[in-house]
Amino acid sequence: MSRDSAGRRRFQHLACCWGFSVSFCWVGIIGVCVYLAPLIHESDSNRFKEVSNSTGEQHKTQLRKCKLDEEHPESEGPVGQPDRSL
Repeated sequence: MSRDSAGRRRFQHLACCWGFSVSFCWVGIIGVCVYLAPLIHESDSNRFKEVSNSTGEQHKTQLRKCKLDEEHPESEGPVGQPDRSL
C-alpha cells in the first residue's frame, strides 16, 4: 500500500466519521425541537388564558365599582375610611 493511498484512506475515514457526527447532531437538535415545541405552545396558551382571565376579572371589578359608585355617590372616600363630609 503506498503512502498516498493510506493518507487518502485516513481522510475518507475522517470525512465519513465527521459526516455521521454532524448528521447525528442535527437529528438530535431536530428531535429536541420537535419534543419541546408542544410544551412551549401549551405554556403560551396557558399564559394567554391567565392574562385574559385576569383582564376579565379586572373589568368585572371595575364595572362593580362603577355600579356601586352610582348607587352610593356619597361614599367616594378611600376604601375603609368613612366619608366625613356630612
